[in-house]
Amino acid sequence: MLSRDEILKIAKLARMKLSADEIDTFAKQLNGILDFFAVLQKCDTTGFAPAAQSVKFPPNLRADRVAEFPAQSLLQSSPNEIHEKQIVVKNVFE
Repeated sequence: MLSRDEILKIAKLARMKLSADEIDTFAKQLNGILDFFAVLQKCDTTGFAPAAQSVKFPPNLRADRVAEFPAQSLLQSSPNEIHEKQIVVKNVFE
């Protein structure tokens, strides 16, 4: 069971300001979630292989290929500098 201090620490990590009522509500909700995981931990999973997904669908991937941008002339008319077909922009970080 999560204590009030633990709830406040979690809220701080999530950058949330909670009222007293919200602290109680979140405590009940988070403790309910943790209780559910405790039930799941008791399940016997011997004989089951670990899985990344529950339903086996083939990945929906497209071919990875290089293609020319159809509006290249629009990019080149940009006020920004173009270097080797790439737009040069100002540094974000100094």
